Amino acid sequence: MQAMDLRMRALNTARRNLQHIGHYRDDHEAGAVREITDADVVVFAAAVKVFTVAFFVTGMQCPNDVRFSQQQFGSVVGSFVATADEELSRVNENLGNVAAPAAVAEATKIRDVMVDLREFLKPFAAKE
Repeated sequence: MQAMDLRMRALNTARRNLQHIGHYRDDHEAGAVREITDADVVVFAAAVKVFTVAFFVTGMQCPNDVRFSQQQFGSVVGSFVATADEELSRVNENLGNVAAPAAVAEATKIRDVMVDLREFLKPFAAKE
């Protein structure tokens, strides 16, 4: 959970930084930045679900509850991975339309943390 928390904080920080830059050449660049930050919000929300289920799993004591919660954890991680894949595609499509160097740096951080979080959680996804 601590590893997830650190990554989620990094996503929040990069998104806030990107939103505060605000110096874009044109509306096309501003639209690309908005798409990237929107993708970040979607991934963050999916990560919150994973974090919440993980929190509950740590407090379970009944073996049946633990098994059920672990299954739910695998399911929600699988959903997170699918969401991250979709949103990473969205980020990658728009990253090339961002020109301001500071914005590129923050957008790249968002993408990199999304990839890192996805790869960190992927082994926990439920096998179908």
